Amino acid sequence: MPSPQQVMEHLAREETHAGGGDETSGSDTSDADIPKSDTPSADTLCAVIPVPDTPRADALVHDQILSFLTGFGILFFIMLLCTMYTVGPLIVETGQGSGMTTASPTILPKTVATPDPEPVTPIPTPAITPVIISSTPAPQIIQPAGPKPYVTIEAVPVTVSPPLQDISSDLAVPSTADFFTIYSMTSQKAQQNMPYVSFGLVNPPLVVDYTVTPMNITNTKDVDYKIMNTTYHEKLTINREYEQDWFKVVVRDRDTGKVVMEDGYGKTYSLEQKRQLVVYNAGNYRFEFTGEFVTVDLIIKVKKEGNIESG
Repeated sequence: MPSPQQVMEHLAREETHAGGGDETSGSDTSDADIPKSDTPSADTLCAVIPVPDTPRADALVHDQILSFLTGFGILFFIMLLCTMYTVGPLIVETGQGSGMTTASPTILPKTVATPDPEPVTPIPTPAITPVIISSTPAPQIIQPAGPKPYVTIEAVPVTVSPPLQDISSDLAVPSTADFFTIYSMTSQKAQQNMPYVSFGLVNPPLVVDYTVTPMNITNTKDVDYKIMNTTYHEKLTINREYEQDWFKVVVRDRDTGKVVMEDGYGKTYSLEQKRQLVVYNAGNYRFEFTGEFVTVDLIIKVKKEGNIESG
């Protein structure tokens, strides 16, 4: 069977031979004048080499191309299978190590025709009633354990306090017209060794009115402060009451030496500056005054009747 290349060469020689015949017939030179050579002519070659039919040559070329494509497709399919079974597992392991997920091939099951199911009668479902649960739990009341048989639990009795009674009406109300001043101090600085005052009270009450003026002290303090980028320096003068000032009045029975009553300012007493002390019982009394860092104005008054002799 001649190859495609041989077929093409043969066709080319036929075209050359056809062109040469036309020129020979038109020229004035005859065949007898052209010397003959030993090389065979184109007619001799055409007679020796059979010329194949053109449709047969086309079918031959088509079969060769189809065989080539079929072999190439089989080879590509074999290489694809080898790649899937060698490189595929490596890609899956790499994807699992780096957190990537590789989709695996999905095998679809064969569809098997099944007969139509029989109709099923639906079962009625009972209605569900929603239950509302409160977010705030109810407080639990813990009942105390029951008492033992020999113990009796009694309720606490409710006591009603009696109303307060006004006792000021029974007390003596000092009056300037009826009282006489028996002793007084004006702007006296309190000391530890102030003189005592004694008096025999026959017709009570006896009233001691006194006013305490505490000593003030002045402190100077240097203050530095800054406003924006400017620094200021000032001296503050602080005038305040001295913390250690105090005054005390003690009423003592001269016959027994017992303290009948006492009152004062500062320390354990109040800081009210105007004070009053009243003795409501008759007796022989001594008044003791002590204090520090205060100035005192004091008056002791009694009724004239029975206490002061007229004359």
